[in-house]
Amino acid sequence: MNRSLYLIFIIVGYTLGIWTFTVIPKIYMTIGLKGLVLMLVFSAVVVAGVLGQINSIKEKTYRIHEFMVKSARLPAVSVVLVSFLFFVSAVVAHYTGLAVEKLFGIGAPGFGLIIALVAMIILIGTRGRSLDAIAIFSILLIILIIISVFFLRSKVSEVVVKETSREFVRTTLETVFSFSGELNMRTVVLTFLTTLMMFGLGVGFYYIIGMTISGWKFDIKKVLAVVVILQALLSLSAALILTYSIGAAHQAYWSAFEKGKAMEALDVYDKYFLPLWREYTSPERMNFLRLIDTVYGIPDILRKLGMEGGTYIIAFLMISLFFAGFTTLLVLIETGGQIISDMFQVTRKNAILIVSIITGILSTLLSLPAIKEVLVVLVALMLPLFALIESLPALKATKGSGKVAEAIFAILIAIFFIVALVPALQSGGDVALIGIVLGFLLLSPLVFNNFLLKSTR
Repeated sequence: MNRSLYLIFIIVGYTLGIWTFTVIPKIYMTIGLKGLVLMLVFSAVVVAGVLGQINSIKEKTYRIHEFMVKSARLPAVSVVLVSFLFFVSAVVAHYTGLAVEKLFGIGAPGFGLIIALVAMIILIGTRGRSLDAIAIFSILLIILIIISVFFLRSKVSEVVVKETSREFVRTTLETVFSFSGELNMRTVVLTFLTTLMMFGLGVGFYYIIGMTISGWKFDIKKVLAVVVILQALLSLSAALILTYSIGAAHQAYWSAFEKGKAMEALDVYDKYFLPLWREYTSPERMNFLRLIDTVYGIPDILRKLGMEGGTYIIAFLMISLFFAGFTTLLVLIETGGQIISDMFQVTRKNAILIVSIITGILSTLLSLPAIKEVLVVLVALMLPLFALIESLPALKATKGSGKVAEAIFAILIAIFFIVALVPALQSGGDVALIGIVLGFLLLSPLVFNNFLLKSTR
């Protein structure tokens, strides 16, 4: 396979994650194509920062921790990035496992641990060809998204017969493909945070990419440009998948109501559908946990109300979520393995084993609602802070115009982080506050940077 195409699939596989199917659709469903334009603008800004990270280590031909020590003189950043990576990978593993639970209608927790162990087996089993496995899963995900859009469109046309349900689908699609949505500051902040999440900043992935492609001859700017275009098209496809799924869920409620199951239908409506509807049609709402959890409630609606054809809709939605999460998880564990291997001079196999076990244990803890809320807040709201920390080594090592671009990128991240943090502190509860405090505590290794620098000599 052409190396440029190979790298495109790896990066797309990483960036098309759980957020693509849960958070991004809200942007399209509330402000339509304005959201697409906004995401493209923010993606261009993020790509400028990503290029700085890739080129800074690519030019030095260092491994990631070696670069942090010898070039950036910031070994503590490696510790911060891998610490944050554990929590990100745990959240991704939890929701990837939850997709399996919902697919088969199983209520037992702990699938996140199983998913992490399966990812570990694949990465260790493929040895030096783990990137090939990631590229293959990425291709499968892209194919699945395309098939899901056309299948669900056909299925919804067949099973959604209630006029109000059809009207919902029509109205939502009109919004998605128009510029009529009202743009406000909350949506702009949500879009920026989502773009950072989509690119997976804050865990050192792009330094690993720069280290991997050192010596490769191709234009990395063109590769990232293609990635951004693919992301835009595929995230729009994900919004269509969710729109069709919500339309089917609405039909399931009406079908049950008209068949004499009024109490059961109202119970499911209040518990599952109403929160889903509110989260995805209200621009003023911005709660990542509720956005994600309501999507995973769609199978419960279809299954509990026994909708005709619901099994197929559940299968395509949940398998799409599974592949989106699993492909991202493979990259996260591989990235964490590289950092751990460099930091502690252990074999790649042992490093991946360490990352996978920690990820699995943390993902199991996410079965507890309070811990899940804490960690989702940590990952979603505090990610800009870790993206800022991640940019510091590139900012310190880069020279010329690249340094200016990296500085502008860092300043923008800092501004949006403060804008997002202030209302979260004002309106968030104790659990959200714990997530924010935990995020700041993960930065504590920076205090000991000089000590770490001396100990590596």
